[in-house]
Amino acid sequence: MKIVFQDSQFSFQLLRAIGQAVYGNADIEGCLSTAYRIKEGEFECWYVEWLKTAEVHCQMGTMAISHQRIFDWLDKTFVEIAGEPS
Repeated sequence: MKIVFQDSQFSFQLLRAIGQAVYGNADIEGCLSTAYRIKEGEFECWYVEWLKTAEVHCQMGTMAISHQRIFDWLDKTFVEIAGEPS
């Protein structure tokens, strides 16, 4: 099964990353939005785009800690709907 990429290695690694969503280690939207920024078969682009995604996630985690908002920010959609935890 290939997803987003025709390159079997890229497709496999993307599926592997998406598979982590079930454990709370990734979110599907984040994986797909990163994948769609990657040019087919360009390993440097793969590295750069995943690094950008990792840096955004790191910043969000750091911001949550600095504001003493220790909760799973992957659930931010639910938090936005229900309001932030007190």
